[in-house]
Amino acid sequence: MKKFYISLASIFLSIVVSVTLFFIIISNFEAKYRNTYYGELENKTERLDSINDKKIVFIGGSSLSFGIKSKELEEALGMPTVSYGLYASLGTKIMMELAYNSIHEGDIVILAPEISEDTYSTMMNYKNILKCFEGNDLYKRLDFNYQMEFLYNYPSFQLEKNKIEISEEKKPYTKDSFDSYGEIYDDLRINNIMQKYYDPSQEIKPSGDLFRDEFITYLNQYNDGIKSKGATLYFGYSPTNQKAFNDSDLDNYNSIIEKRLNFESLGNIKDYIYNEYYFYDTNFHLNSAGAYLHTSKLAKNLSNKLNLEIKKEIEIISMPSPLYTLGDEIELDSIIYTKSNNGYFVSDVLDTFKGTRIEIPKEIFGVKVIGVLDQAFSNLENLEELVLPETIESLGDECFYNSLKLIKIYLNSDNAPLVPSSGLFDNTNPDIKVYVPKAKLKLYTSGYTWMSYISYLKSY
Repeated sequence: MKKFYISLASIFLSIVVSVTLFFIIISNFEAKYRNTYYGELENKTERLDSINDKKIVFIGGSSLSFGIKSKELEEALGMPTVSYGLYASLGTKIMMELAYNSIHEGDIVILAPEISEDTYSTMMNYKNILKCFEGNDLYKRLDFNYQMEFLYNYPSFQLEKNKIEISEEKKPYTKDSFDSYGEIYDDLRINNIMQKYYDPSQEIKPSGDLFRDEFITYLNQYNDGIKSKGATLYFGYSPTNQKAFNDSDLDNYNSIIEKRLNFESLGNIKDYIYNEYYFYDTNFHLNSAGAYLHTSKLAKNLSNKLNLEIKKEIEIISMPSPLYTLGDEIELDSIIYTKSNNGYFVSDVLDTFKGTRIEIPKEIFGVKVIGVLDQAFSNLENLEELVLPETIESLGDECFYNSLKLIKIYLNSDNAPLVPSSGLFDNTNPDIKVYVPKAKLKLYTSGYTWMSYISYLKSY
C-alpha cells in the first residue's frame, strides 16, 4: 500500500511539473496576441491587483471596456473603480475566477455580463483565453484543473495561430486603444457606425431560459466566497440597444434573478436600455456619449444602493447625430444604389441581372460607395463572383443570402469592414470564400467581428 501511495504521489508530481514546464515553454513562444486587444487583460489585471483600498469592481465582457468611465465614477462616489471585462467570448466564468483573489474586505463587486446564452453560462473558451495568456503568468491565478484544460487545448490553438497574421495597427480593437483605466479611448468611438444603428443578427432577449442551473449554482457559490471575504456581490446589467431589445419573456427573467440568486441586483434591466444613437458597433458597445450616460446611471444606482453621497456629478454628453441618413436611389446596370449623407450603399440587384460577375465601382458621380445593405446580393441565381472596392466600410445582414453559386468575393477595403456578429454567410454556398489582398489579411484576422468568419478568408 505504501508503494501505491508513493507511485500516486510521483504521478501527481510529474503532472504538476509537466504543466509548469508547459507554461514556461509557451511563455517563450512568439506572443502574437500580446499587442492586440487580447493583450489588454494583463494590464487590467495589474490594475485590479494594484488597488488595496475598498473598491468597486465590474466583471463582465467587452461592454465594460466600452461602457464604463472609471475615472468619473471614482470622482462621483469616492471609491476606486475597476472595469474588469474584455471579450464576452472568453466566458463570464474565467473573468470571475481571475478576479476572485483580488477581491478584499469592503469591496463592491458587480457582475454585469452581456445578455446571451454563452455569457449566462459556465462556458470557458480556452483557445481565446490562451490568446490573453501569451507572454504573461495569468494562468497562475487559476486552479490546477483549469491549467490542465489549457494544456489539452494548446496544440490546436498553436496550429491555428500559425495560420494567421495579427495586426498591430491602432484601432478600437488593439491593445493601444485602451487608456490607463483599461477602457477604450473616447475619440475611437464617437458615433454609431452600424447601418441600422443596431445589429439585427444580435437580438437581446432576457429570458428565464438563459439561466442554466449550473450557472445559478456557480453564481451562488461565488457569492458565498465573496461574502466570506467581507465583500458584497451584486448582479448587474450590460447596456442594451433599445432597437435590439425583446422583452417578451422579461417577467420570467426578473423572477429568476429575484428568487434563485442569493444576492441582490443593481437596479433593473430597463435602467440600462438606451437609444440606439448611444451605441458604437454592436448592441452592447457604447460610444463615448453612451459611456458617460451609462456611468452616470450606475453612479446614481450605486449611490442609492450603498447610501453613498455623490461627490461630483458626471457630465452628460449630448446624444450623437445619426451617421447615415438614407435618401434617393439610382439604378446603374441593374444594381440599385441608395445615397446617404456619407456616400452610396449598394441596396439591391434587380431581376433583370442575369450575369455571373458583379464589380462594384468605388465611386458614383464622384461620391464614394461605402457599404452594402441587408440582403443586397441575395437570391441571385447566376452570380458566381463579386468584387467590392476599397471604399467599402460595412456589410449588411445576410447580404449574400440564397445566392448559392457565389463562391468568390473579392474585398479590397483599406480597413476590415464592419459586419454582423453572425449570419453574414447564412444559406450560402459551403465553398464561398472572401479574398482579400495579402497585405491586408491581418486587418481581417484581427477584426473583432471578423473573428467569427476567419474560416471564410483567403489572401491573394
